Amino acid sequence: MRELLIADAGPLIALARIDRLWLLPRLFAQTITTEIVWSECFANPSDVEQARLNLALAAGWVERVAVPALPHDWRLGLGETSAISLALAHQAAVLIDERAARRTATRLGLPLIGTVGLLTLAKQRELIPAIREDLYHLAASGYRLSPDLLSNALAFVGEAP
Repeated sequence: MRELLIADAGPLIALARIDRLWLLPRLFAQTITTEIVWSECFANPSDVEQARLNLALAAGWVERVAVPALPHDWRLGLGETSAISLALAHQAAVLIDERAARRTATRLGLPLIGTVGLLTLAKQRELIPAIREDLYHLAASGYRLSPDLLSNALAFVGEAP
C-alpha cells in the first residue's frame, strides 16, 4: 500500500460519480485534499455525487487541509496548484487528471496517478472485478477520456474494449 496521496477535484468527482471513492483507503494509507480542491468538488456536483463526497469525508477516506500560501505560479487553476504544492511539500503522489497539471507534476518529479490509473490499480489488486463499465460511464457522463486511453487501459487489464 502506498502511503500518502494528494487528490485533485477532477478525480474525486469522477470517483464519486462511479461510486468508487471507497477505493482510496484500500489503495493508500491516507488521502488528503486541500480546502481549495474540496470547494471545487462542490461547485456543481449532482446530489448523489455530493452525498458520496460527504460520506468519503465523514468515513475518513479523504481528509481536508488548508494550504496557507500558494507560492508557485505554474499557470494552473487554484485547485491543481494547491494539490501539487501540497504533494511537493510532502513528496507525495498526486491524483490528478488535467493534462497541464500532470505535466507540471511530472516536471517536478512527483509520482502521479490519474483516475484511470487508479481504477486499473484497483482491478490489478482485485478490489473491483472490471473497469470497462466505470470508464464508459465516466466517458458517457462527459468526463474527458481519450479513446486511446480507454482502449489502452482496457487492454492493460485484459478487458476487451
